[in-house]
Amino acid sequence: MPWALKDPRLCLTLRFWLPLLSSGKSVSSNRESTLGGRGVAPAVLFTYRHPVEVAKSLQKREGFGIKRGLLLWLAYNEMVLSSTECFCFAIEHMGIILITMI
Repeated sequence: MPWALKDPRLCLTLRFWLPLLSSGKSVSSNRESTLGGRGVAPAVLFTYRHPVEVAKSLQKREGFGIKRGLLLWLAYNEMVLSSTECFCFAIEHMGIILITMI
Protein backbone atom coordinates (compact mmCIF):
# COMPACT_ATOMS: atom_id res chain seq x y z
CA MET A 1 0.00 0.00 0.00
CA PRO A 2 1.47 3.41 -0.97
CA TRP A 3 2.06 5.94 1.76
CA ALA A 4 3.39 9.48 2.01
CA LEU A 5 5.07 11.74 4.51
CA LYS A 6 5.05 15.55 4.33
CA ASP A 7 7.31 17.61 6.54
CA PRO A 8 9.44 20.51 5.27
CA ARG A 9 12.12 19.72 7.87
CA LEU A 10 12.48 16.17 6.55
CA CYS A 11 15.10 17.46 4.11
CA LEU A 12 17.40 17.94 7.11
CA THR A 13 17.48 14.18 7.81
CA LEU A 14 16.70 12.81 4.34
CA ARG A 15 20.22 11.48 3.77
CA PHE A 16 19.75 9.25 6.83
CA TRP A 17 16.27 7.93 5.91
CA LEU A 18 16.53 7.30 2.15
CA PRO A 19 19.19 4.55 2.29
CA LEU A 20 17.15 2.76 4.94
CA LEU A 21 14.02 2.92 2.81
CA SER A 22 15.91 1.73 -0.26
CA SER A 23 17.60 -1.19 1.48
CA GLY A 24 14.43 -2.42 3.09
CA LYS A 25 16.06 -2.55 6.52
CA SER A 26 14.22 -1.31 9.58
CA VAL A 27 15.83 1.50 11.59
CA SER A 28 15.52 -0.45 14.85
CA SER A 29 16.72 -3.85 13.64
CA ASN A 30 17.89 -5.85 10.66
CA ARG A 31 14.31 -6.86 9.82
CA GLU A 32 12.98 -5.80 6.46
CA SER A 33 10.73 -2.76 6.53
CA THR A 34 7.33 -2.76 4.83
CA LEU A 35 8.54 -0.53 2.03
CA GLY A 36 11.77 -2.35 1.26
CA GLY A 37 10.30 -5.77 1.94
CA ARG A 38 7.92 -5.26 -0.95
CA GLY A 39 10.66 -4.14 -3.30
CA VAL A 40 9.23 -0.64 -3.65
CA ALA A 41 11.78 2.12 -4.23
CA PRO A 42 11.10 5.45 -2.54
CA ALA A 43 10.13 8.39 -4.71
CA VAL A 44 10.15 12.09 -3.93
CA LEU A 45 7.38 14.57 -4.65
CA PHE A 46 8.95 17.98 -4.19
CA THR A 47 6.32 20.60 -3.38
CA TYR A 48 7.63 23.92 -4.56
CA ARG A 49 6.61 27.21 -2.96
CA HIS A 50 7.87 30.54 -4.23
CA PRO A 51 10.69 31.76 -1.97
CA VAL A 52 8.97 35.09 -1.25
CA GLU A 53 5.76 33.26 -0.19
CA VAL A 54 7.81 31.18 2.25
CA ALA A 55 9.73 34.17 3.58
CA LYS A 56 6.51 36.14 4.16
CA SER A 57 4.89 33.16 5.89
CA LEU A 58 7.92 32.76 8.19
CA GLN A 59 7.88 36.49 8.89
CA LYS A 60 4.23 36.38 9.92
CA ARG A 61 4.37 33.10 11.85
CA GLU A 62 7.86 33.20 13.39
CA GLY A 63 8.82 36.87 13.23
CA PHE A 64 11.78 36.14 10.93
CA GLY A 65 13.12 38.84 8.63
CA ILE A 66 12.55 38.38 4.89
CA LYS A 67 16.28 37.83 4.30
CA ARG A 68 16.39 35.03 6.92
CA GLY A 69 13.30 33.42 5.38
CA LEU A 70 14.84 33.49 1.92
CA LEU A 71 18.09 31.98 3.22
CA LEU A 72 16.16 29.19 4.96
CA TRP A 73 14.21 28.51 1.75
CA LEU A 74 17.46 28.29 -0.18
CA ALA A 75 19.14 25.99 2.36
CA TYR A 76 16.17 23.60 2.58
CA ASN A 77 15.71 23.44 -1.19
CA GLU A 78 19.42 22.80 -1.79
CA MET A 79 19.34 19.97 0.78
CA VAL A 80 16.33 18.33 -0.87
CA LEU A 81 17.83 18.51 -4.36
CA SER A 82 21.24 17.19 -3.30
CA SER A 83 19.74 14.37 -1.18
CA THR A 84 17.33 13.05 -3.80
CA GLU A 85 19.26 13.19 -7.07
CA CYS A 86 19.26 9.40 -7.55
CA PHE A 87 15.54 8.81 -6.82
CA CYS A 88 12.39 9.09 -8.87
CA PHE A 89 11.58 12.76 -8.44
CA ALA A 90 8.64 14.99 -9.37
CA ILE A 91 8.29 18.73 -8.83
CA GLU A 92 4.87 20.21 -8.22
CA HIS A 93 3.76 23.68 -7.16
CA MET A 94 2.04 23.63 -3.76
CA GLY A 95 -1.08 25.38 -5.04
CA ILE A 96 -1.69 22.74 -7.71
CA ILE A 97 -1.41 19.91 -5.19
CA LEU A 98 -3.86 21.57 -2.82
CA ILE A 99 -6.39 22.05 -5.63
CA THR A 100 -5.96 18.43 -6.76
CA MET A 101 -6.44 17.06 -3.24
CA ILE A 102 -9.77 18.88 -2.60
